[in-house]
Amino acid sequence: MNLQIMKERSDEVSTIMKHLGHPKKLLVLCSLAESKKSVGELTEMCEVGQSQMSHFLKRMELEKLLGSERDGNHIYYFINDLRIKKMIKQLKNIFCS
Repeated sequence: MNLQIMKERSDEVSTIMKHLGHPKKLLVLCSLAESKKSVGELTEMCEVGQSQMSHFLKRMELEKLLGSERDGNHIYYFINDLRIKKMIKQLKNIFCS
């Protein structure tokens, strides 16, 4: 791999790794690797307050890790980048099987 490309992508990968390094955010990503979820579902699963979960989700959405869609009164989140989804699934296969 070209050194310039590595330099350009290091910020992107570093941002992803910061989220993976936080236990609750890692749980969110693992859950979203399976299917889209609402804030309420993620809050219950991760055992955090709705305010904290909303902050996590908004941050990950701003950093382009997640996307969202509204369905009536609910907002559903999903992993926006196929590479991240594949990486999370591999981590689950390695550590959770």
